[in-house]
Amino acid sequence: MGKLLEFQQMTPPMSAEDEAKRVEGVRGLLSLGLRDDVALQGVVTALAALFDVTVAALTLVDRDRVIFIVQHGLRRQDMPRRGSFCATTILSDDVLVVPDGAADLRFADRPIVDAQPRMRFYAGAPLVSPEGHRVGALCVLDPKPRADITDHQKAALRALATLAMDRICALRDAWSRASALDCFETETRPMLAVNAAGAIEYANVSAAGLLGREQAEICGLAFDTVIAPGPLNAGCETLMSVYAHGRDSHVSKPLFRTANLGGGGERAVEISVQSWAAPDGAGMIAFLQPASVLAAPSDTMSFVRPAAGRNTQADLARALDRGEFLLHYQPQVSMDTGKAHAVEALVRWSDPQRGLLLPKSFLIDVEENGFALPLGWWILDEAAGQLAAWRRQGVPLERVSVNLFTAQYRSDALVRRVLHALSVNNLAPEMIELEVTETIALLNDECGLRSLRCLADLGVRIAFDDFGTGYASLSSLQQFPLTTLKLDRSFIQNIQSNHSDAVITKSMIALARDLGLESVAEGIETPGQHDMLTEMGCAVGQGFLYGRPVAAEHLPELVSRRQTDILTTVPKSSFFHA
Repeated sequence: MGKLLEFQQMTPPMSAEDEAKRVEGVRGLLSLGLRDDVALQGVVTALAALFDVTVAALTLVDRDRVIFIVQHGLRRQDMPRRGSFCATTILSDDVLVVPDGAADLRFADRPIVDAQPRMRFYAGAPLVSPEGHRVGALCVLDPKPRADITDHQKAALRALATLAMDRICALRDAWSRASALDCFETETRPMLAVNAAGAIEYANVSAAGLLGREQAEICGLAFDTVIAPGPLNAGCETLMSVYAHGRDSHVSKPLFRTANLGGGGERAVEISVQSWAAPDGAGMIAFLQPASVLAAPSDTMSFVRPAAGRNTQADLARALDRGEFLLHYQPQVSMDTGKAHAVEALVRWSDPQRGLLLPKSFLIDVEENGFALPLGWWILDEAAGQLAAWRRQGVPLERVSVNLFTAQYRSDALVRRVLHALSVNNLAPEMIELEVTETIALLNDECGLRSLRCLADLGVRIAFDDFGTGYASLSSLQQFPLTTLKLDRSFIQNIQSNHSDAVITKSMIALARDLGLESVAEGIETPGQHDMLTEMGCAVGQGFLYGRPVAAEHLPELVSRRQTDILTTVPKSSFFHA
């Protein structure tokens, strides 16, 4: 035991803060597709040859498991972090050498040593990120015990680990740059991305058309040569100085400027701006739209406002900036017990003039105005943060479901944003469920499917919403990495009086069960519906019978009541339907 105690005393554990940052870094790397990188495979293969061993691997150490990213001579597998070789390697900057794991009290009872694949010898060097976090290990293993390795071999192992980490960082930087610009690929509004130096990093097709220039011509130009500097409508600073000094109060406020068009013309434009993580520091995104001028003295322009009744991009951006969007949460309960174990997050808009607005009042405008990405990311972050807060309060909730916008599904940033939401809130992957609709299924977007499959591999749950309402549903089951089928409320409403609805619902529940998926029935309003669905084998219920969507502060009371209350009939109403 002395050997083990001595090791533990020499290697103090990381602080909770350092570990949280380290795990966040690991999860950021998991989305890079490292398994398919030829250079990393070459490093691992060269390492195996150098040490003349059966197995070599590059691993990342997540919060609870060791993930084999690239391996030679070993089938792909993950293993628990606790007591593993690689988890011990990241506790220091030194090379860890274990001549015989079976004779070492730290590892003798671990599956990799006393079960398959029965590895006795191990030598590994930590992979250290530029931020100073030890995120994983480059290692060699052998089923036969070996003597300690030479200093020359240790130096070679360190050098190859540094080479592997340099390659990973290069892939991360390239991916970060592409991700930073990914939102423009799904935008129809004219958009410019301006880097920290004030140069235009990217212009989409719509911006090029509005400005009468070619995309290639715009990129690289100074922002002030394309959009003439001028007074803000609430001050006298230039756009870039607002961001240089971090004045977030101006984010998304409409700014009126003159655009210098190709060929020497000019055009009045209205601009709303947001910050973004440019490759060389904090930059600015400028959303453009034509402005109709009624009177145009140089610094006192008046502009025609959009017609009333529609929510413009500027309206939506101001609402998000002012905190007018909020989430209500509806419980999901176990049909067997009636106890709430999960919630669905449903967005609302608390408009100062119009009151509380339901999604049908603004979601179409969100999609059409290209505002789905900023609102969708806010919903994801807010829902994850709220679940973490409830769990700290002792509220017995296992997960939160979030609806995906089409733009999020098609975004290269989806995996990164979900991993970030999990990491910063210290949530396990299975605590987030992403709901996709038939609209998304019909896109046949391979990039989006890859993102969902990556997230599903990590443990994130994927639900098919409103199942049974569209012709693409059955074929979609074959390609999406689903964990859940949500049965549309239209089948549930008349389940007791309409034989066809009952037969279809029972068939869908049986299909979900045969595919190993959890079935969730939406729109349950009466005990009779609950009883029929329970008899059919439905796993989870959602609807007014168990609780209406409520603000976050009221959810704990609703969940607590569900733990003890008997089912009661709730008057029918469609007002609060999401």
